[in-house]
Amino acid sequence: MPTDTAPFNDVRVRQALNYGVDVQLIADTILGGYGRRMAGFANPPYEHPDLEPYPYDPERARALLAEAGYPDGFSTVLEHPVGRYMMDADVVQAIAADLAKIGVQVELRPLDSSVWLDKILNRQFEGLYLLGESGYFEGQQDMTDLQKDYAWNATRWVNEEYENTFAALTREMDREARRQLVYRLQEIAYQQAPQIFLYKQFDIYGVSERLDWRARPDEKFILYDASVRN
Repeated sequence: MPTDTAPFNDVRVRQALNYGVDVQLIADTILGGYGRRMAGFANPPYEHPDLEPYPYDPERARALLAEAGYPDGFSTVLEHPVGRYMMDADVVQAIAADLAKIGVQVELRPLDSSVWLDKILNRQFEGLYLLGESGYFEGQQDMTDLQKDYAWNATRWVNEEYENTFAALTREMDREARRQLVYRLQEIAYQQAPQIFLYKQFDIYGVSERLDWRARPDEKFILYDASVRN
């Protein structure tokens, strides 16, 4: 969400949208079960053990919108690429349908990938946008995704505590202290909700039985140790 413009500059609106999308149903149906609802974007071993994903609660969503001054909802757009992510066109349609149930009318705008990428890098989105990012499996790298200077962060979200905590993380050398800082960053992001936290998508590979190769969790294809069986 572009958090520096109304209505997304109100944390209650941002939280409402998180409550208003039935993400697990999207993962179970559109993705065929190949996805897991996320509470944040840090990966193991830095994933926060105590954060539970926002539950689907449209009544809570409508109440938050009313508190924020939008009892009848509002209209926005959702710009997205087509064919970049698994079932992305179907996913955005489901998101729009769920948000309509809480009074948020969403106009879907499919974009050519080059246009979509340019809008990300120049932070030009006027409403919602769809973005998926690969995981690094290292806490500091994962939490860079919401750092204000990160090139792929088009939310325009700036939070002083988040920035100060992230700066402390870059200086900390002790592993356990770093873990606690990463946990705190996840807590701040969860509460402030600059994104609708969707799902962690499972990777699917088709592999010949003759190929001796194991997929990696970071999506990299490293084949120097792969071999073909006779």
